[in-house]
Amino acid sequence: MRSALAPVARPPLREAIAALFSDPREKAFFFALEGVLLPGHDALDAEADGEIATLLLADLARAVDGAVAVLSDAPLAEVDRMLAPLRPAGCGARGLELRLEAAGPCVGRRIAADLDPVRRLLAASAVLPKDLEVVDEGLALALHHRGERGHAAAAKSFVAEAIALAPAVFRGDLGGEVTRVTFAGASMGGAICRIMDSGRFADRVPVVFTVAGRNPDCLSVANFFGGTSVAVGSSPDGGADIALDGPLDVRWVIRDFLAHLEVEAAIDAGGRR
Repeated sequence: MRSALAPVARPPLREAIAALFSDPREKAFFFALEGVLLPGHDALDAEADGEIATLLLADLARAVDGAVAVLSDAPLAEVDRMLAPLRPAGCGARGLELRLEAAGPCVGRRIAADLDPVRRLLAASAVLPKDLEVVDEGLALALHHRGERGHAAAAKSFVAEAIALAPAVFRGDLGGEVTRVTFAGASMGGAICRIMDSGRFADRVPVVFTVAGRNPDCLSVANFFGGTSVAVGSSPDGGADIALDGPLDVRWVIRDFLAHLEVEAAIDAGGRR
């Protein structure tokens, strides 16, 4: 784990992490799945990483009365598969799908058929290389260019063509390994706002873990609710309170938080004797 990349913009790392342990049972946790709980799409130990993340999330959810949510680019069905048997609160498809409480129903603003104009464009496209992997995620088309320059440029060109079909309806999400065509009008930050107003999350203080350099709206929402924002990854992100190197450091923070709660519980039990 490292100190903040922009010390002037953030409190010292130890002070910031100490803030997580203040009134720990009043916290609500939000984790981006890709790049925060799990490494990148091509990680060699993806299955083992998923099992570790599931166990830690389950322990954390028990400790904070279920106030744990997962935010993902992927559909909620895919999130559930990767974190089975958990079905956490959170959002899928970058906010187009929403689950306000664990194991609750999925609330969607769009249906898969709404993306059919982009599918037809894909079928007729002469822009994309034949060996570029395209995954239909229902509410998004994911172009897995994996950072290869020519494939990434082709994916970007296709996204521009898709947005031109209906600029008020479609949008592109350009990533380091995957570029997506999806729907405008939804965001992970907006999903956090909705979840914070519901059920077990209401009146809590959010701790939001997101990928450095992405989803600045998530950081803004954490600040709006008086919470703590954590940027994970190598890209500088001056808006975050804490910077961590990667998923291994996120696991360390969760374990340390749980250990702190155990100490608090032991002290409380001693005081009641």
